[in-house]
Amino acid sequence: MSVGGKKKLVVKYVFEDFSELEKESYGPVEEHFGVGWSIQVFKGASRCNIYLDCLNWQPIPWEIDTRIRLKILRKNEDPLVKTEYHHKFAKGLEPYKSHYFQWIENCSIERYLIDGNLTIEFEVEIKRIPGMEIPKRKFDNDVAKELSDVVLMAGDQKFYVSKNYLSLHSTYFKSLFSEKFADSEKSIIELKDIDPNDFQKFLEFYMENQQLTTIL
Repeated sequence: MSVGGKKKLVVKYVFEDFSELEKESYGPVEEHFGVGWSIQVFKGASRCNIYLDCLNWQPIPWEIDTRIRLKILRKNEDPLVKTEYHHKFAKGLEPYKSHYFQWIENCSIERYLIDGNLTIEFEVEIKRIPGMEIPKRKFDNDVAKELSDVVLMAGDQKFYVSKNYLSLHSTYFKSLFSEKFADSEKSIIELKDIDPNDFQKFLEFYMENQQLTTIL
């Protein structure tokens, strides 16, 4: 999810029946911004280590600068919250994985179990991804074409979109698709003097936030 130009994501997992788990346990891998994220716990002799794994399968050197907020629910108490204002995930000894970790002392683990389950949540704000290209959302693939009812042309690039969605969130497109405009019934509408890269960013922002009013 992108908020105000910032790239943010949340990874949450409930480790059920925590006391019965193996020494190492993993949550599922979630994909955000073209990168995999997963929560791992390691039960040691004196403490439980909690990891946020960042999985990036690019063969080239990579790094991701982040701000991380860890939240662990507690029974009858406010959640434990720890914030790391700067953490860098980067290609290292394990070329496709980098991690961040905190821990809980085993003597206090019962405070964090709710009905025997351990609930862990990471909020991640991505500050910078030098050398990595976050995949662009596709507006000209088969899925976009199937769901669209109009094609917008910006420069020489086609964008297959939905009139209803754009009209709902943008007064510009609501007017453009109204019966008052001669172009409203065309299956392909040319957007004059609009850069295709800027329009791509506009649509990506719109699709992520679903809360646009008037941008154009």
